[in-house]
Amino acid sequence: MTVPALDTSKIGVFAYLQPATSIQLADALPYFHAYKQYSEYVDGVLRIWDTGSQSPSPNNYCDVYTRIRTDGWMMAFWPRDVSDPPASHNAWTLENYNGRGDLVWWGHVSSTTGYPPTNATRLGRALYELWEAVKENSDNPEYSFSYDDVGYYDYELAAATKIYIFGRSDSRTDHKYFYFTVPEGTNLQCAYINYGWKGEDTWIKINEDTEKEKMIDTPTDESNGYLVEDVLANIFTGGIQNVIHTYAKYYGVYTWLNTAMIIYADG
Repeated sequence: MTVPALDTSKIGVFAYLQPATSIQLADALPYFHAYKQYSEYVDGVLRIWDTGSQSPSPNNYCDVYTRIRTDGWMMAFWPRDVSDPPASHNAWTLENYNGRGDLVWWGHVSSTTGYPPTNATRLGRALYELWEAVKENSDNPEYSFSYDDVGYYDYELAAATKIYIFGRSDSRTDHKYFYFTVPEGTNLQCAYINYGWKGEDTWIKINEDTEKEKMIDTPTDESNGYLVEDVLANIFTGGIQNVIHTYAKYYGVYTWLNTAMIIYADG
């Protein structure tokens, strides 16, 4: 039997890895939230928790579509349109998926502070969990997963060959600033803010000294997990220093604010 190709016309961001050339599909089944098994592959949904494992609120999750094959290839992706996924996965609805800005995987709940693992993404985390499930009975059990080994492709924005992620995590913060520069000549396709916090009077400003400004002023509810908002890509300017200004303050208790910018760009 030939494993059918995924309908890439309905796939957006796509991650892939082949850590072995032979695996046992049955080893992965207990880790799926939902799945359908075939002789050479399994299609399904993995529930990627903020901390990496299920626990009571405020730990939250974001669902990811996956395919894993007997030849060791494993794939994780999100659809271009959640209401119109590939036919291979249309039996399942993604829960708590907020769009491309969910790409960052922090590795902790939104109401605590800390930086994500280097180069970690939710799609990459899905591949990590699949590999941990199947590696013992694979033909390459000594392979140690690395986020650096994960490949990415964007079927919706084929010209977007770069993903820039900039961020900051602060505790007991008042006004804080962080800076980043996108290379000059880069064509920015789309951009998102991914943020989580504990406290009141929380807001984020981008390039506040220009007319290109984005302000978020959302009531605190850490049970919502990380939130995502899209930003016009032209809010950033390539070749110069862009400024993110954050503020979070809650008198009498500790305050946290985790902020990441995710930018999809050409070359």
